[in-house]
Amino acid sequence: MKTLLPFLLSGLIPGAGQLYLRKYISGLAFLLLPIIVILIFPEIPIQFSYLTFIIISVADVYFVLQNIVGRKKALINLCFTIVIFVIIIPSAFYLFTLSMYKGGEYVINEHLNIIHTRDEMVEISNALNRHYIRNKEYPENFMAFVNRKPIWEMWAKDSWDNDYRYALTDVGYLLTSAGVDGVFDTDDDITRAN
Repeated sequence: MKTLLPFLLSGLIPGAGQLYLRKYISGLAFLLLPIIVILIFPEIPIQFSYLTFIIISVADVYFVLQNIVGRKKALINLCFTIVIFVIIIPSAFYLFTLSMYKGGEYVINEHLNIIHTRDEMVEISNALNRHYIRNKEYPENFMAFVNRKPIWEMWAKDSWDNDYRYALTDVGYLLTSAGVDGVFDTDDDITRAN
């Protein structure tokens, strides 16, 4: 582990491995050179400069350790460092990002969209009831009703971007969202009546 740590440190911050090995002059040089290059040549992308000095710093650690612990051990540690930075860290980052995205998508679909749709259906219901009070009847055409005001146009679809189903009944109306699965007349439908 002692011989692997300088590689890992230099793979994160150029010069950190040299500082760990008590090679202070080369460590400070690798630490400051990327900053100097960025200040002198601002057109060079920061990532390119940083990555270049990481590679040079890791190579330098390899040559320093080769003289201390031997070529074979230094080469094994170099290969292990490459595997960590090229395969393991990107894979872990990808899996973390994917799990956060899928987890967020699940929370939105299963909870937030349901809450938002229910709240929206209450607003629609209030507007339909006001229409009834003024006209003594509920509107026959839901789309014509929501298109009467630009602010109501978003009421045409639920939080999953599916059309609401609106039907007049003997006692008023029934407003239905198809819910998470997007299919009407299933267990996850959300309904509201007058």
